[in-house]
Amino acid sequence: MFFLISFLWLLPTSFLFFFAILSPNWITFTKLESNEVILVQRGIFSICYVLSSNSTYETKQCVPMIQQRTSTEPERWIYGLALGCASMAIICVIFSIIMLFLSGIYFQLRRHNEKKLRYLLFMCLLLFIIVGASLSVWALLISETYRLGITANHRRFNWPIWLAIVSTIGYLVSFITMFSSFLIIYRRNNNMELHVHRLREKF
Repeated sequence: MFFLISFLWLLPTSFLFFFAILSPNWITFTKLESNEVILVQRGIFSICYVLSSNSTYETKQCVPMIQQRTSTEPERWIYGLALGCASMAIICVIFSIIMLFLSGIYFQLRRHNEKKLRYLLFMCLLLFIIVGASLSVWALLISETYRLGITANHRRFNWPIWLAIVSTIGYLVSFITMFSSFLIIYRRNNNMELHVHRLREKF
């Protein structure tokens, strides 16, 4: 029962996180360059500079994070934090896909034996790593913002970063319910072994 609840949290949370990291505009702020105010849109994998905009369209110049060190202003960005943020996002996505695949296998396992218990414990550990990775994504992005001297407030943070925070909460709930499932099965197995041992002692 608890494992099913965990899976029902994990599935939509994974899709929400996938959608969030693919969205380009996590943080928006302005910077002054050559007496001109430029709007900057920061995503997980790229940085976009809005060169011009009107009510119909806007012109952007986007730089992938992997190329940021060799861009025109590498000193403006903390390359290590930015690269770490992108790496954690990729790790979280890969592990989430693996978790969904492993969950499908778990539903096919019928016997509650020691192997199934170890399998469930491995899934709990993997999900714990996912929680940490998803937390690191937006935590590193916010840290990078502070290191750049940009005042962080809710107006600068756009909906993808809030969606990522909600996803972290979803992953955490999924982990708690899955670990609860592990503890219940572990306790049940121990009680059964103890009961069998007592019956053997009687006979």
